[in-house]
Amino acid sequence: MYHTSTLQRNNNKKTMGRTSKEIAIAFALNIGAGLATCIGGLVPFSRKLISLAKPSRIGIALALSAGVMIFISLAEIFGKSDEEFQKFFGKNTANICQNLTNSCQDLRFQCANRNVCNEIQTVCQTFTNETSNEFHCDKACRGHSKTLTTVFFLLGAALIFLLDFIVHKISPDHKHDIDIEEINHLNHQSVLVKDHEDGSNSHPNGSLHNTKAHQSLNRTGILTALAIGLHNLPEGIATFLAASINLKTSVPLALGIALHNIPEGIAVATPVYFATQSKWKGLLYTFISALAEPLGGLICFLIISNGLNPFVNGAMFGIVVGMMITISLKELIPTALRFCTSKGKISVSILVGMLIMALSLIIFDYLGME
Repeated sequence: MYHTSTLQRNNNKKTMGRTSKEIAIAFALNIGAGLATCIGGLVPFSRKLISLAKPSRIGIALALSAGVMIFISLAEIFGKSDEEFQKFFGKNTANICQNLTNSCQDLRFQCANRNVCNEIQTVCQTFTNETSNEFHCDKACRGHSKTLTTVFFLLGAALIFLLDFIVHKISPDHKHDIDIEEINHLNHQSVLVKDHEDGSNSHPNGSLHNTKAHQSLNRTGILTALAIGLHNLPEGIATFLAASINLKTSVPLALGIALHNIPEGIAVATPVYFATQSKWKGLLYTFISALAEPLGGLICFLIISNGLNPFVNGAMFGIVVGMMITISLKELIPTALRFCTSKGKISVSILVGMLIMALSLIIFDYLGME
């Protein structure tokens, strides 16, 4: 007995046969999420922005982002991966119906009562017309689908660990996330600049002292830009791939990624600014690291633009889920806890991020957005 899943051919066509408008929206979301990194790069330009960049606030923003990414990955994208694998392993109803119709036609010539045979033919034809676009997936099909979804989920997680391994090989002592001391020092620098402008004898560069320290900070900024660029690449793929499902999935995911890209921009710009005293150079490095996100989207577009079979679609969705969950659990939440010592606030922020995501999906459904 076959289990009829609600997998439609038109969904597959919609996913892989996108219009120019849908592609443009996907790239716009992709670029927007990436350029959010530059917002963090603008922090040294404004004392007001510096005052907003408190460690606890950054921690809460990272936790919110983690909640959004975890929810959308497990609630939407994981299921999409399983759905694509069911299409791959399932039997197309059109083939089953064709066989049934042929059997009915054979039976018609053997049947003494032509009216009964005509009824059988009508029922068979109706069944064929109504279900020809569906797939049937039995228990073995469902088991295979879940297994492969999990395998590619784990592969996506492994890719993030591999990226970290590469970064640490390039610079064993380097940490790619922002340091609380740099945030505090940025606030201190802002106060010194204000005092200097008010006529104080304090010099805004007073605490950044020798050439060796400047070189070290500049190297830190460059390596941070490289590390964040590597991490933004899979996020760019995820954003574009989510847009191939529907807008209600991709818009909140892009917002979640943008939310944690802002602190990453601070992580790039701050050490470069301290090392060179050039706000523009810090912003430039931030912009370069941000380009990795649309680059990831471009790679994804080149892979799927001509359409892929359900197996490859399912594999890509599974890998994206693994990457997003691992980034959230390995990077965002630990960093959030380091910045905001209140575990309660972090827990609540993660749940609020999930709630925002859930409400967004509900609203999009009521609006009929797909």
